[in-house]
Amino acid sequence: TARVNDIRAKNGLTPLMRIRSLDKAAYQHASYMAKTDRMSHDGFASRVSIIRWQSENPGSKYVGENCGKCAGTLLDTGVVKAAVNRWMKSDGHRDAILNPVYNRTGIASVTNEGNVYIVQVFAGDGVKAGRRLPAVSATPAFSGTPQ
Repeated sequence: TARVNDIRAKNGLTPLMRIRSLDKAAYQHASYMAKTDRMSHDGFASRVSIIRWQSENPGSKYVGENCGKCAGTLLDTGVVKAAVNRWMKSDGHRDAILNPVYNRTGIASVTNEGNVYIVQVFAGDGVKAGRRLPAVSATPAFSGTPQ
């Protein structure tokens, strides 16, 4: 979250607040991807419905997620940073990170057989400076070793 918030700050955006229920949603999906050894946004609509009704996420009109799969382990300190760097090179992922409608986030990573599966979930009510802004929906997943 710190890396993403640094990027948002450099682009004049407010930081994302980390929320436990969004961490849980990210963890559940990262675990699913690790178990199936497959990058996907499977079940995104169900996650959106659950997130919108959780007490920690009132007014979560907009929800998005970034998914990643990187070679390595969680002991490799650069894996998450590399994933965020890779997301910033992808239009859809960058749009989610820099979308001003989001003000809450959750992130999780799970390892399986030499790969790290990373999911970041975004949520927000879409209000900034008293007006509604357009939202980016689910963004494409990436697979491979980040550069």
